[in-house]
Amino acid sequence: MKILKEGFNEDERGVEPTVMKILVGIILVSIGLGIGITTYHRIGGSVEGTLDYSVTITPTSKTISKGESKTIDVDVTTTVGFDEDVHLTAEGHPTNDVTIDFNPQNGNPTFGSAMTISIDADAQAQGDHTITVKATTGDGEREKTATFDLTIPE
Repeated sequence: MKILKEGFNEDERGVEPTVMKILVGIILVSIGLGIGITTYHRIGGSVEGTLDYSVTITPTSKTISKGESKTIDVDVTTTVGFDEDVHLTAEGHPTNDVTIDFNPQNGNPTFGSAMTISIDADAQAQGDHTITVKATTGDGEREKTATFDLTIPE
């Protein structure tokens, strides 16, 4: 073993650089964790937000005469990972003169439903009506809507 300076030998000269390397490593790991956690919160939150569904109606408008019924397609589609039952309802129509039924009324997206709109033969309602179809999850936390324009001629 050779003496480098008084009180130090060759084996002890690596202690200070080793401690510095450990400190730099700790700092880099801390920075990495900070970036990683921040990235997770930003990306992870947006991924959770994409676990959703949408509702569309085809066609979006129709003329239905008194005493007639028509069937309209309602599609409930999902984005990646959404897995909850959805319940369909309609509002905005003259309830005494117009009946709206869904078949099926509930489903797990992606699914299609037939919305049957029936107009009473002696209906008093006429003109244009906007029907809002609501697709609501069982817990009521998520609700999506689509509109349908109904025309009842005189």
